[in-house]
Amino acid sequence: MAAMCEALRHDLRQPEFSEGYAESFLDSFVATQLKVLREQNGWSQTQLAERMGKKQTVISRSERVNYSSWSISTLKQYARAFRLRLRVSFETYGSLIDEAANFSEENLRRTPRESDLVLNGVAAGLAAHKPIQLVPMPEARTDASPFPYGNASLVSLAQGMGSLSGNNSTQTVPPWVRVPVGSAGSASSQASVLERSA
Repeated sequence: MAAMCEALRHDLRQPEFSEGYAESFLDSFVATQLKVLREQNGWSQTQLAERMGKKQTVISRSERVNYSSWSISTLKQYARAFRLRLRVSFETYGSLIDEAANFSEENLRRTPRESDLVLNGVAAGLAAHKPIQLVPMPEARTDASPFPYGNASLVSLAQGMGSLSGNNSTQTVPPWVRVPVGSAGSASSQASVLERSA
């Protein structure tokens, strides 16, 4: 495997190879994941087509590794049928090395919304997460939040569920929450999850 990865690393430096390989890999990835997710749900192509309001031939064509004419709109319909979200992202060519090495049925499976452990863990209370050490981050922009309602709303949610109380620096929160440790809204009050307690 290491030799294959090193050969791929070398070949991906060539523009013609890297562009062709990336497009071919994307086609194979999408087609294979569509099939894996359909089978994970126990559906035939006809059953999935009925759920999506499509013909069975559309599903069959989309599951071919040499097919590359999907639209974002159609992929969103698949995502809804599978109870997942669609993510479209631009990536580096170097990331193809790990993606190719980890390309497997197991890694293509996804947990639907109703079984999502993160969602169910939050709904059931945040106490299931291990305690973590919050370490203050360096000065940062106060308007730079990865969440649409800001970090403060996530903290409020966690506090409302009873898992962020008191002024201790070690508190139980999910790993994706960035918790302010000082006055709300100040750049220096941001903290990041950098260490997990054992």
